[in-house]
Amino acid sequence: LVAAVTALMSDVFMYQTRASIEQSTSERLEMILQVVEQLRRTGAGDTDKAGTFIWLLRDHQLQFKRAPKDELERLAPEQIRAVQRSFVEYDCVPLPRPAPDEVLASIDRHSFDDLRQEFREEFMIF
Repeated sequence: LVAAVTALMSDVFMYQTRASIEQSTSERLEMILQVVEQLRRTGAGDTDKAGTFIWLLRDHQLQFKRAPKDELERLAPEQIRAVQRSFVEYDCVPLPRPAPDEVLASIDRHSFDDLRQEFREEFMIF
């Protein structure tokens, strides 16, 4: 419910999952969007679409065969329609793992420059 209310109130709704787009996480997203639609129908929220949806894939290590947004569009048809009904724009952003476990365990003693180069580059683009 908190995620649905956040989606209604925000210009950008970021859905964060780990590693890849999986069936269970896309089903959870579909459920959130169903609550958003129901809240809109009952007048608890604005009837217009929200701004932008970003699916952030953190600790992503696989290579996509196509653009990340194209991967997002390969969701089940009802799931992608739910995203399209709820948001004006949508995208998928993969971020690689920022650092090895030993650096992450003491991240408060490290600077941004201590993170992996690939992560820093993708983070700055994001």
